[in-house]
Amino acid sequence: MVELTHYEMLDLAHSHMNAAVIDLNRALALGSAYLVVAYKAGKQLTRFQVTIINIGFVVFAGQAMLGVMGELDASQAFRNAVWGEERMEHVINQLHFMFFWVGAPLAIGSIIACLAFMWRVRHPKAD
Repeated sequence: MVELTHYEMLDLAHSHMNAAVIDLNRALALGSAYLVVAYKAGKQLTRFQVTIINIGFVVFAGQAMLGVMGELDASQAFRNAVWGEERMEHVINQLHFMFFWVGAPLAIGSIIACLAFMWRVRHPKAD
């Protein structure tokens, strides 16, 4: 295995953080596109079309969020290699707390809210 310098490992850590942000932006773009489709065409879509759109949205948005998690883990691994696990333990615990106990529920809630929006567009309440 090729040995990496501290600079190279930190550069890789930052590259993985950038990739996590890109994955998060992809999830936000998917959510925005889904909401536009739901608002503009939701009533005209067939049940089959809505099923395909919903499955695709959940799969692709979920994959983007899993990508965020994987990129954050890779970034932390490179930071651990440079700074040591003891020094990084507090930072890692904070990042895991923020992502798993704040970010993940928000992501799942956002996906459910988007699906609920489509449902409401297709099944409006009678006044």
